[in-house]
Amino acid sequence: MVLAISAFYLYFGIRGILQVWIPRGSITIKKCRVALGVLWLPLETIIYLTEIINYMIYWSPSPWAMPPPMSIEYFLVWIIFLVTDTLYQFHTISKIQKSNTQ
Repeated sequence: MVLAISAFYLYFGIRGILQVWIPRGSITIKKCRVALGVLWLPLETIIYLTEIINYMIYWSPSPWAMPPPMSIEYFLVWIIFLVTDTLYQFHTISKIQKSNTQ
């Protein structure tokens, strides 16, 4: 559970740094945001699925049992946020004229 939550915080930390970066209209920063989203989606999905599988394998009904992984609702909300943000950043890149991309 700790690994998935840490990955969420790490994503939002990197995304926050890219959001307040000095050259706000920079195409490079927008490309970095898209790359971050494209890389983080499979990474976080693999981490979350691994935690669910480990929880199902090692679960025992005792007070010393592993804590349950993050709920699926939070994971799905994060996936929706990540996909819409990545698509929006890609859309803003594709709207920029070719003369401004150099």
